[in-house]
Amino acid sequence: LDDNPFYLLPVPQTRIERVLADRAAELGVEVRWGHELAGLSQHADAVTVEVAGPTGRYEISGRYLVGADGAHSTTRKLAGIDFPGAASDDIVLRIAEVAVPEEFVDPATGGLNLPGYGYISPMYHRTERGVFAYARLPSRTDMVFTLEWVTGGSDNGTASTLEDVHDSIHRVLGADLPLRPPDGRGPYRLDRWVGVQTRLADRYRDGRVLLVGDAAHVHFVVGGPGLNLGLQDAVNLGWKL
Repeated sequence: LDDNPFYLLPVPQTRIERVLADRAAELGVEVRWGHELAGLSQHADAVTVEVAGPTGRYEISGRYLVGADGAHSTTRKLAGIDFPGAASDDIVLRIAEVAVPEEFVDPATGGLNLPGYGYISPMYHRTERGVFAYARLPSRTDMVFTLEWVTGGSDNGTASTLEDVHDSIHRVLGADLPLRPPDGRGPYRLDRWVGVQTRLADRYRDGRVLLVGDAAHVHFVVGGPGLNLGLQDAVNLGWKL
């Protein structure tokens, strides 16, 4: 078969943020860190928002207000927009920045040659017991990810450890992947979530208030749909405004 024309091109979120911040500065955008939306009121041709800043509260007005403030969006709540959806607690996800044995990494493809299992291509690999993913980041840190289905939903509620991630990989693949902390000071990512949510705002607009990104829709995390769709939302809404 011909090569698949569809490719994943992963870029670290920190780099995306730097690129966007530089572009905003070029356009003369003022970014106010540490300022929080506290209230809003709509008028015929403007929106006035109350902002809680480090030195007190103040008001600012604009033609439109775009809520890009995440799944727990204050903008969405103040606009009275519902956020219906479904939740599940029978999935456990683990993600960690680690170091794997160098001899396991395929220099040509960036995948893993795992003894006792075989070749694993970069990114997502599904088995009957779950999902495993591996990627080498530009920093040369290795990222591993597992997804497991659990019975009862709680999966004992403990925080993730390197041993916890190692054991999860063994359950998913049935083979041992030695892990150690990355070199350097860090901090390095070591996260664990129980459950997933899928929600969709019942409308993306209320008068002059609009929603984008996780404020408008939340998804299962595999594949990065939240970040990717959020950027597309912003581009799509930007030229319209």
